[in-house]
Amino acid sequence: MLLALLLSVRSARAREVDDDNFRSDVFRCEEAIGRLLECCPGFVAGVVHCTYLSEESTSGCDFSTTVTTEPAFGVDESLCILGSTCETLRDSGVCARAQVAAPYVSVSRSSIDSPEGWREPSSHEPVCP
Repeated sequence: MLLALLLSVRSARAREVDDDNFRSDVFRCEEAIGRLLECCPGFVAGVVHCTYLSEESTSGCDFSTTVTTEPAFGVDESLCILGSTCETLRDSGVCARAQVAAPYVSVSRSSIDSPEGWREPSSHEPVCP
C-alpha cells in the first residue's frame, strides 16, 4: 500500500528534461561567440548563453507547464555574425547588442480542459544586422 502511494505521488509531479545541446542553433551560437571574441574589444562571452533546455512538469491536477530556453542567438543571427566583417560588427552596433542578448525563453501551460493553453515567449532586439 505504501509503495502504491509513493508511486502515485511521484507520478503526480512528473518532470521531463531535454537538454539536447547537439543542435545547430547551439553550435552556430557558439561559433558566433567565437567571432565576436575576435572582433569586439572587451566582449565577455560568459554572459551570453548558447544553451538549450526544455523542462516539462505535470502537476497532480493535470496541468502541464513547459519552460524552454533557447540560445541567445538564433541560427539566422549567428550566420549573420559569422558572415560579417569585424569592422561591420563594430560599426553597426552588433557587438553592443550581442553583449546584452538574453536567451529566448518561453513558458507554456496547458491542461486537459484547455489543451491549447497559453504561451509567453521572450525576445530581444535583433542582434544582427
